[in-house]
Amino acid sequence: MIAAQPPAEVRSADVVLREAFNAILKEAPKRLKDLRDACTADLECLGGADAVPAGGTFGDNYFKALKLGCEAAGSPKVVHVALDTIQKLIHQGQLTGRGADPFTDAALSEGRLLIDTIVESITSCAEQGDDTVQLKQVQALMTVVTAQTCEVHANSLLLCLSTVFKIHCNSKSQMNERQASTAMTQMLNTVVQRMELSSADMSRRGISLDDAAPGARQIAQQRAVNADLQTMPADRLLNEWNGAMLGKLIDEVVHNSGAEEAQARGKFGFCVVCRAPAAHYCVDTKDPVCSRACKQRNLERGNLVESHYGVGQNPQEPAVSSVVGEQGQVEASPRPAATNGGDAAAAAEPASAEEAARQAASRYS
Repeated sequence: MIAAQPPAEVRSADVVLREAFNAILKEAPKRLKDLRDACTADLECLGGADAVPAGGTFGDNYFKALKLGCEAAGSPKVVHVALDTIQKLIHQGQLTGRGADPFTDAALSEGRLLIDTIVESITSCAEQGDDTVQLKQVQALMTVVTAQTCEVHANSLLLCLSTVFKIHCNSKSQMNERQASTAMTQMLNTVVQRMELSSADMSRRGISLDDAAPGARQIAQQRAVNADLQTMPADRLLNEWNGAMLGKLIDEVVHNSGAEEAQARGKFGFCVVCRAPAAHYCVDTKDPVCSRACKQRNLERGNLVESHYGVGQNPQEPAVSSVVGEQGQVEASPRPAATNGGDAAAAAEPASAEEAARQAASRYS
């Protein structure tokens, strides 16, 4: 029997921050005056080596110096310290980024959170050609996505995945390439697990069409053009929808990375229903589609999910959970392309969200 390992030491945020700011001041050249001034000011706020501020400290309040550290061009050691500190604080739940973003103009920051700036600071840090910085960048992004205390949404999640994917493709270090591959797998697994847990939770709390408001039920019936969707169990319907979101996210990550794709894309990518190259997109949902039949099926699927769980069909609206709402809609498993006169209802049964992720990712391996 394997003996239990003692828990890793969790140091308070003020200890981690004091060590980081002192290390940055030691390594930062005098030309980085703003960075040095920010570190000095934060050290004064934290107090001496034995002083603990009332109520403890919270990493969100001291992110400015770490942000400047990530931008320290020409000083890879400073960038490494900043990234390492960000990772430690997030891992220990002492940097969450849940508050409003103080680094963006108020007129442009509606709905933007500090976590968005944290992600951008990591992904666009200076000295990315340095192998140690590159490795710490991968580790920090994996921590951001997998940490239970952080909520990474939409473009920020896409940015995390695309950055790690680019490092995997372009890194000159074999170790960094392996670490990026491992991180990418773990990040996608975390997203899939959260989606499936959300599906199970919503199934327990779901409302059937018979119990829905009469108006909503009537609209759903008027738009019912696919009999299999109408008879599909609510949990399986939501699982198909979840898998579709993850598939579209993977498509976007691979396309934005510039990697070679095994299947030629349409003008708007791949159809969210049958996975064929999409030459059109749906005006209502902004999803790529290849035919009118696929458009109708996608609309019907969104309407049924909304009727069951109150989830909007627009992929930009909040969905089942903080993770489900981050992604678009794409079919869970590859299906034959539907023609204008075809019937998408005859397509194959939807796979699980995890299977959808594997199938979508396999097209680029």
